[in-house]
Amino acid sequence: MANSFLTAVIGIEVLFGRPPDSVQQGDFQRIIGTAARQFGSPVAAGVLNTGIQLHLVATPEHPVAPTLRRLSAAMDELLGLHPTALVRLLAHHGVVFINEADGRKSYVGSAIRSMQSFVRRLGDLDGLYGTREFAAHVATWAQSPLRLADVPGVEGMDGLVEIRFDAGFVLPVIKQNAVASGDAALLHYIKRRLADELGPLAAALVDAAQRTSPSASDLVKEMAAEIDNPAARQRFEADLAAYLKKGS
Repeated sequence: MANSFLTAVIGIEVLFGRPPDSVQQGDFQRIIGTAARQFGSPVAAGVLNTGIQLHLVATPEHPVAPTLRRLSAAMDELLGLHPTALVRLLAHHGVVFINEADGRKSYVGSAIRSMQSFVRRLGDLDGLYGTREFAAHVATWAQSPLRLADVPGVEGMDGLVEIRFDAGFVLPVIKQNAVASGDAALLHYIKRRLADELGPLAAALVDAAQRTSPSASDLVKEMAAEIDNPAARQRFEADLAAYLKKGS
């Protein structure tokens, strides 16, 4: 069963100029991945020939402006560790669809495809940008901490705007949860089992997700969703269910 809704979709791309190594991938997941999970549902994250990208669907309970502000801060943090990287974000607004027929969220739709297309056309631009559809959406807000400035002279990018923030717009406070300061043995086990399926990036994924997962069971579900192979995903969930039952 699928239904559609209007929302912002965001693409983040970090280019290192060469295939990213394990440190760069880990920093991306820990910093950018954590910020994305706090404010939306990552659609896909992947390693490129010269960098890493992540696509995000903003969720209704987390307004777009705080999402962008947190992601902007995460981008600055990543640049502090990798100052020669090219880091950019593109925000779009349009229709997406959610399909949960297989028990896992999967997003499709013209908004995501348009956002992905624009990200590919950013060339050597870095920073935060929005499409004309995103600018039109922001114009409907009663008040906005965003300031959108035209970006003239960019071939093939008519209508692109640069996103800036009011000086007084501060980051929202994110409440820590029980898992973030909880059972170290559980977190170690999740990392070890996820590494069996995903390799060395597993630890970074768990570190990013455990800061915002409201419970251990939610953390397990979120990590299981990272496993594409259905049989492997079922084994992971069964092993973690047995571990949690043993510890209860």
